Amino acid sequence: MRHGDRGGIQGGHRSFLPRRSNGERWLIAYGDMVTLLMACFVALYSARATFVAAPLTAAPVARTADQQELKKKIEAAIGDLGNSQGIEVLAEGRGLVISMVEAGSFPTGTADLTDSGRKAMLAMAGILAGLPNAVRIEGHTDDTPLRSGKFGSNWELSTARATRVLELLLQAGVSAQRVSAAGYAEFKPRMANASSAARARNRRVDLVLMDGVDGVRPGSDHIGETPTWSDPGLTPGGTR
Repeated sequence: MRHGDRGGIQGGHRSFLPRRSNGERWLIAYGDMVTLLMACFVALYSARATFVAAPLTAAPVARTADQQELKKKIEAAIGDLGNSQGIEVLAEGRGLVISMVEAGSFPTGTADLTDSGRKAMLAMAGILAGLPNAVRIEGHTDDTPLRSGKFGSNWELSTARATRVLELLLQAGVSAQRVSAAGYAEFKPRMANASSAARARNRRVDLVLMDGVDGVRPGSDHIGETPTWSDPGLTPGGTR
């Protein structure tokens, strides 16, 4: 007994299942593939989140310990010169900062180191030459405008002092790939320029030992930063 397709009966058996065309079978395979990809991405994201979060608790402790140990080495290297030259070694979030005030290191309005300032800088260079950290030399002034002399502005004076210190570090063996010079004029004071004593502390050169190793150069995220010799083929005088 056989009826047509409308009755849905073949060979004496009635079928109540809808017929599926061959063109729709790919949907089953596609759905399985999408499910597997979603599970894979979820697993990768979970693994990455765990990997990134793991070192965050241990890193600051190690960095602080390294800074304190290095601070002691630098203070021992400069010895009594640190007091006579007004050199301070400070541990900050961006790295270790060696701060040398103008008094005793630079004559007023000039970028030439005094003999004692040069001696102190060479003592520090001996330590810096053996470190992997990038070093940024920052020149700073107070807010008193320059009215005479070789430099036309505090920008020029602060940058020239930083560059002069950089030259000395290169001569002492610090790698040119690890150093840069920046001049900030009066715009990054240590304290308000409210007295002559405060202005004296703001007139300084800071050597910043950036956190990080392998000679990574400092970033350019600081206004006024002017890397001195980006081409290692240039000498301090600007010639090859």
